Amino acid sequence: MLLFKPYHIPLIQAGEKRETRRMWGEKPRVKLNSVHLIKTKIFTKENFGAVQILSLRWEALLDITDEGAKREGNYTRESYLKLFREIYPDAPENPKLWVIGFTYLEAER
Repeated sequence: MLLFKPYHIPLIQAGEKRETRRMWGEKPRVKLNSVHLIKTKIFTKENFGAVQILSLRWEALLDITDEGAKREGNYTRESYLKLFREIYPDAPENPKLWVIGFTYLEAER
């Protein structure tokens, strides 16, 4: 399972958000090619489909490019950095993050 902010779900489903950055320490919590349900709340059965992990790398936050910000949901580099600070207000200035590339798999009918 991967948790996302509710406003990111439509971006994932539309294929506009294809990456996510996570502060997981030195070990990733996903593996390449694994499939994870996407949710907005941890203790619920409600999900919004699944994603398959296509890439995984470690990168410093300030190394994000405009292309990387676009893969995060059509953000500019500056707007993504601002959003990151809203989500992680206590994060160090330039934390190392796991960058997870994924593709959306539609919800089961």
